[in-house]
Amino acid sequence: MITNKLYVWINIFVFVGSIGWVATDHNSFEPWIFMLSTLATLVFQIFSYRRYEILQESSNKKISWQEFEKKFQYLKKISVLGLGNVGKTTLIENICRLENQNIQTQGKVAYITKLSASKSKFVAILDASGQSQSLQNDIGLESEVIIILIDHNDSDLINRIDRDRLRSHEIFISLFIDRLHTKEFKPKTIFLLLNKQDLWGGRNNKDELLHFFNQMTVKIKNSFPSSEIIGLHFSNSVTSDCSRLIILLSEKI
Repeated sequence: MITNKLYVWINIFVFVGSIGWVATDHNSFEPWIFMLSTLATLVFQIFSYRRYEILQESSNKKISWQEFEKKFQYLKKISVLGLGNVGKTTLIENICRLENQNIQTQGKVAYITKLSASKSKFVAILDASGQSQSLQNDIGLESEVIIILIDHNDSDLINRIDRDRLRSHEIFISLFIDRLHTKEFKPKTIFLLLNKQDLWGGRNNKDELLHFFNQMTVKIKNSFPSSEIIGLHFSNSVTSDCSRLIILLSEKI
């Protein structure tokens, strides 16, 4: 952002010079037009620079929903949805390069981050309590890109498939689809992540899970034919999986 700061100072000097031009040639319209256009450019650049400073101050931090709505509603948004203990907040912490806190989200919150360190573009990542389908549907309706996580078990230690868990995922996805259809909302991109692949266990587990995952992917594709649907086998514990997802997000947002 040094470049933008430099532009501000350059325009200050140009604006001061335009005042001198007006003072020496106040009967002509050209100096006045030039001065006013320079002033407008200067005001815009000062506003942009200050907004960037606010983004930097809030970058890679969890912020309240009230602060998000007041200051950052204009940003492109990514929502992360799924059942409790599926790994939503851990995924967000990985994307934002934060230390994992293992604290369950309460209510609705947001994180401000840059998906690429080489770019100045910020995005808002939205999170909501895994115990509230309604709140998660709400943040999905705010977002251009939606990530839905599913898993085989609510534990981070057990490789056994919990079929009741799979059924809960299916119900969650069905209710999510119904809510978006009711609002006639079509997200630009939906990622479906089959999380905890490091715990899937033996071949039978994998085949059953992949069959379920493919069913859910087709269900979402059929429900949102105009949206881009991307399915990934994923693990929050695998750095390369997180890096690949961040690259994909930066391309889609």
